[in-house]
Amino acid sequence: MKRALFIDRDGTLVIEPPVDYQLDSLEKLVFYPKVFRNLYFIRKQLDFEFVMVTNQDGLGTDSFPEDTFWPAHDKMLKTLEGEGIRFDDILIDRSFPEENSPNRKPRTGMLGRYLSGEYDLANSYVIGDRLTDMQLAANLGAKGIWLRPDDVEARQLLTENTAISPILITDDWDRITEYLFAGERRATIRRTTKETDITVTLNLDGTGKTEIDTGIGFFDHMLNGFARHGLFDLTVHAKGDLEVDSHHTIEDTGIVLGQAILEAIGDKAGIKRYGHFMLPMDETLMLCAIDLSGRPYFVMDCDFTVDRVGEFDTEMVKEFFYAVSYAAQMNLHIKVLDGGNNHHIIEAMFKAFAKALDEATSIRELPACSRPRAACKSRKRGEQEMKQALKCDFTWADFKTNSDGMVPVVVQDAENDEVLMLAYMNEEAFETTLRLGKMTYWSRSRNELWTKGLSSGHVQYVKQLLIDCDNDTILAKVEQVGAACHTGNRTCFYRTLAE
Repeated sequence: MKRALFIDRDGTLVIEPPVDYQLDSLEKLVFYPKVFRNLYFIRKQLDFEFVMVTNQDGLGTDSFPEDTFWPAHDKMLKTLEGEGIRFDDILIDRSFPEENSPNRKPRTGMLGRYLSGEYDLANSYVIGDRLTDMQLAANLGAKGIWLRPDDVEARQLLTENTAISPILITDDWDRITEYLFAGERRATIRRTTKETDITVTLNLDGTGKTEIDTGIGFFDHMLNGFARHGLFDLTVHAKGDLEVDSHHTIEDTGIVLGQAILEAIGDKAGIKRYGHFMLPMDETLMLCAIDLSGRPYFVMDCDFTVDRVGEFDTEMVKEFFYAVSYAAQMNLHIKVLDGGNNHHIIEAMFKAFAKALDEATSIRELPACSRPRAACKSRKRGEQEMKQALKCDFTWADFKTNSDGMVPVVVQDAENDEVLMLAYMNEEAFETTLRLGKMTYWSRSRNELWTKGLSSGHVQYVKQLLIDCDNDTILAKVEQVGAACHTGNRTCFYRTLAE
């Protein structure tokens, strides 16, 4: 069955203009941060149809004339298409709220074709910035992704609207793409034995929220630290035979936590798999390394000098991590490089384990860029692929263009000065290059805007733009990803003509 992303426009694709909330001029057209690279990745890598669903109050009336709406709307669509983002359907409701139109979000009057049974709505999503978008998700039987800060106000609105339950609240398109790519990485596991009754809920993509009660104060403290430092949402409710000792409660909690980790990572699609962290804590230095291999193995190098910390038996540290590693089917190595205080040593273990697990379960190579996953070098935030708009004192009017209104662009590798290619820019290509930080040209053969690497992944990140003495030629120094030439050669100038 088909799946769809029902995507709001204002506040989701573009910044909603303040005051009048009408995108009625080109000057008001500002795209939501990171929307290009993420929608491009989703479009290329996942199997969703794109459906724009938007309320445009009074469109076509005196309060919102059509001749002010369409230029900005069409420019938005054209810009998105230039980034490889095309909508399969665009649904616009023109009514005012007081008209109670059946077509107005959150009502589903415009969406009849998607209710015919042809679409898998349970695994489709509504992405939008308003509560009405989340209500639309509920009305469709789809999942809601609420594009806004996950703050007190959001939680209060959900408390007041109990029928609405978005599966994700975030104001970051990177996070949305991660979620759509990796799925809902959470699990709830319950284990009941003669000695214990333990329930663990784990969300690998959380924010460090915890609700922990094992009956062992120091153990609760350690699990809270694990969740906070790994940015996992973790709920642990454990009832055990503490009147005997802490052994069963701690060991079985490790088993259940390991099972939750195993279920939450699922088929491990896209994860880094390996993770390691060296954590200092005062006099203690701890090393933890993880391989989510599917093969359990545990090594711990540590000697404690006391039997207990609080009500926690120190010999249970090894039992806990052994249980986690075997239940999660991971290689787990923990080594104390230095340390003296037993409290610090144990706490450093839990925190280092959290940081290593966070790295191992993180999604590798999800692009903070508009290129296929296979072409990504890294997912490190803040790298070139996160590049912001370029600063330029030149305007297009400063250039001496040719008869076609274009200027030639010589492209050079910024690292070794190798000449890579020659292309042309018109005004739109120039402005897009400045905005994206990626070389964008006008294709004379296809008569369309062309961002280098959009389909191939061979992106050119702008390091520097220079202008010649006559203002009629641009020299672009770039970071070239892959080949510059369509033949697969590093440079277009790979053939010797004369020597």
